[in-house]
Amino acid sequence: MKKKKQNLYRTTAEKALKRGYLNYNEGQLHYGVAGKGPALLFIHQSSSSLEEYVALVPYLSNNYQLILFDLPGHGMSSDPEQEPGVPEFTNAALALLNHLQITKCSIVGHHGGALMTMDLAHKYPDRVENIVLSGTSGIKTAEEKKGFQKTWKVKSKLCWTEMEHRSC
Repeated sequence: MKKKKQNLYRTTAEKALKRGYLNYNEGQLHYGVAGKGPALLFIHQSSSSLEEYVALVPYLSNNYQLILFDLPGHGMSSDPEQEPGVPEFTNAALALLNHLQITKCSIVGHHGGALMTMDLAHKYPDRVENIVLSGTSGIKTAEEKKGFQKTWKVKSKLCWTEMEHRSC
């Protein structure tokens, strides 16, 4: 009896995700874009890649322009010469938004990606519509919370509780 070839589901096979590379000052940034509508940028956690979010493409691409990318030194992006931190990762995300000519977007960030999301929102509030933070404890003191909230032009979009940060 002939054995049937098994097809395995791989997120890298997501056909709706159009992939590309951006050459920028730190090397090459691997990214993928899918869908149409308001821009929604996803920032993955450290030691991961854009694959963290690929499974969401079929569910969200009908209503949003999804932008996924591999942070420098992650996934298929090139390795930087020095170990990057939040500012360098933030600069990479901004370079990608500029490359794609996206002037304003909402951002989803998980764990370390949430720290970069907060950094982008803090440094470039005019470029950020909404944020979704998952798995972060980046803002700890009342003073830090107040400083972050002051950067937002529309403060009513953020709800702050002692233990969690979420969009209203």
